[in-house]
Amino acid sequence: MRTQTVRSINILRVVVALATIGWMFFIFYLSSETADQSTALSNRIAEAIYRVVIPDFEELDPAERSIYLEAAAAPVRKSAHFLEFTILGALLCWDLILWTSLNRKAILCLAVAAGALYAASDEFHQLFVHERSGQLSDVLIDTAGVVLGAFLVMFLYKRKKGGGDRHFHHDP
Repeated sequence: MRTQTVRSINILRVVVALATIGWMFFIFYLSSETADQSTALSNRIAEAIYRVVIPDFEELDPAERSIYLEAAAAPVRKSAHFLEFTILGALLCWDLILWTSLNRKAILCLAVAAGALYAASDEFHQLFVHERSGQLSDVLIDTAGVVLGAFLVMFLYKRKKGGGDRHFHHDP
C-alpha cells in the first residue's frame, strides 16, 4: 500500500512539474508573437465575449464593431497577462508543496519570487520581438497574478489538510 502511495506522489510531482514547464513555454510562445498576431488573438477573444454580451454584435456595421474591439483591446490583454500568471503562480506553488518540506511562508515567497522573475524575463524577451515592448506595468500585473495563484493553491491545500501544520512534507 505504501509503495502505491509513493508511486502516486512521484507521478503527481512529475505531472505538475511538466505542467509548469509546459505553461512557461506557452507563455513564452505567446510573448513571441508579433504585435499584429497578438492583436488578432486579442480581437478574437474580444469578439467571442461581445457575441455573448451583445447578442446582435455580428449585425453591427464593421466600423462600429471596430470601435468595440478597440475599446476591449487593453482590458483583454491585461486580463490575459493576469490569468496566464495566476495559473503559473498556482503551478509554482503546487510544485513547491510537492517537492519541498518548506513552511507556507517560504513556499509563498519562493513561488512569488520565481513567478516575478519569470514575468520580468518575459517582458525582457518581448523587447526583442517585432513591434512588441516590455512594460513594467505588465510585470506588476503578472506578479499580481502569481500572488493570487499561489495564495489560492495555498488556501485550498491548507483547507484540505485541516490547516494545522505550518510545514508541508510529502514523504515518498
